[in-house]
Amino acid sequence: MKSMIGYYPSAWWKFCWVFATPAVCMGVMIFGLIKYTPLKIDAYNYEYPMWGHVFGWFLSLSSMLCIPAYAIYLWIVTEGSTSEKFEKLFRPKVDLTPVDEDNVDGHVIPMYEFS
Repeated sequence: MKSMIGYYPSAWWKFCWVFATPAVCMGVMIFGLIKYTPLKIDAYNYEYPMWGHVFGWFLSLSSMLCIPAYAIYLWIVTEGSTSEKFEKLFRPKVDLTPVDEDNVDGHVIPMYEFS
């Protein structure tokens, strides 16, 4: 983060990124699932068919479930014990130093995933 904005963010921002925002997002999603009622147009007394509800939920969940699905996939394909998986997946070793100190533009940065 420091390399992007020039300073370390405060502990408040880390708390928000790690705990508060995911908790609020998960709470909103769970509350929406619990309080769900089928869509109905009262003016015309029309209820949408079941396939419409299923299609709408599929569209909504297709964007939300990509991240946990990929996390589960990475957990399954990563080799090592549980503690090694935590170390590799949650705190990867990424080399952010420039390849060549004489590089004029300074934009060539090697990033080695799971090294």
